[in-house]
Amino acid sequence: MSLEDIISVSITAQTTTVSRLGFGTPLIARAHNVIASVVRQYKTLTAMTDDGWPATDPAVLMATKISSQNPKPAAWKVGKRASAFDQSVEIECINVTEGYTYEFDIVVGTTTTSISYVVLAAATPTTVAAAIDALINAISGVTSTAALGVITVDTDTSGALVDYVGFDEPDNFTIKDVTTDPGIAADLTAIETVDPDGWYALLLDSNSEAEVLAAAAWIEARKKIFLCNTTDSEVVDNTVTDDVMSDLQSFAYARTACIYSQARMLNWSGAAWAGNRLPADPGSSTWAFKTLAGVQVDGNLTGGQVAVIESKGGNVYRTIAGVNVTTFGITSSGEYIDVTRFIDWLDSRIKERIFGVLINNAKIPYTDTGVDLMRGQVLAQLFQGITVGGLAADPAPVVTAPLVADIDPADKAARILPDIFFQATLAGAIHQLVISGVLSV
Repeated sequence: MSLEDIISVSITAQTTTVSRLGFGTPLIARAHNVIASVVRQYKTLTAMTDDGWPATDPAVLMATKISSQNPKPAAWKVGKRASAFDQSVEIECINVTEGYTYEFDIVVGTTTTSISYVVLAAATPTTVAAAIDALINAISGVTSTAALGVITVDTDTSGALVDYVGFDEPDNFTIKDVTTDPGIAADLTAIETVDPDGWYALLLDSNSEAEVLAAAAWIEARKKIFLCNTTDSEVVDNTVTDDVMSDLQSFAYARTACIYSQARMLNWSGAAWAGNRLPADPGSSTWAFKTLAGVQVDGNLTGGQVAVIESKGGNVYRTIAGVNVTTFGITSSGEYIDVTRFIDWLDSRIKERIFGVLINNAKIPYTDTGVDLMRGQVLAQLFQGITVGGLAADPAPVVTAPLVADIDPADKAARILPDIFFQATLAGAIHQLVISGVLSV
């Protein structure tokens, strides 16, 4: 006789785990024909170049911003924008003072062309624009036209991005990305179909106002965030109310954060920002006062310009007391990015925790004991929120649930548990201080 004949043991492993939504992975949406995959994950820049990505492609350059941070995300993803854009940029010539010098750079691929033009006597915006237009038209890869003081520069290849550097004198000449939206919402939906939950922060290769507004509208309906850039000069003009930041603010988008980049159009500081902050646990870190590796700082921003950007719900990367930092860490609605991300995390983790209990038990009885078990799962996740720094420990979170005797019979018959309610306090963060004191002798 064996031991099995005497004692029969059956052990069921209740170890099924629920797929967890990731909050640390950025996705670069790029118009390309490099690989066939709609979405592909990378952990190193070498993996991208081995996959056929040119080292100068915007996807690689954006990934370089992400991976240059410390700490940095463990991985990032590249999603295909199937509808390629045609970049178009407007440059407006304002200063017609004799002797004033227009100076800026246009970068096509690895070639930088410096544009320099000295205003002649009796000049008008039209004559100045015509003269600068002739200089730009000599650059391979772009075609420009001029009319009434405005130069329109178009790239010659769909999906190609030209960089514009040095537009930090908005009182003298301005820039605006007027690239039309080729269908970003449909492209993002196709990406989401392939990979709905494996990424959290959206980054665009091209960030024109039309593309940004379309992507922001798409992201607002999802538990994700969108970090975009703009070099449009009108965002620092308090008389303009229909620029990209003002429009995002008017829609009260709480999932889009726009950062101004006066130094250069293809600064991709949003990508660096995502790379810098996503490794931190949601709720543990604010997005303000962070130094971004590999990002050119806007050293010529005036206090007045910064104030205008803040009033429009935007962000900047500037120098304070000798340190390059981000401010203000807000979305277009005025909500802090870290709060939006933490709420998304808490929402998902509560759902995942409760579903894990449901699938690992034969059943949860519709009794006060079963109800209390579910209440306890919510409370446990709230205390985890305290641990990561998103919630305050005092006052302690409270979760209430109804007694079974008080629940509508129709809900019980449908096996629906209603009216679990929790109350907790966000830990928040200190961004500004007011200090007063008295010195006496």
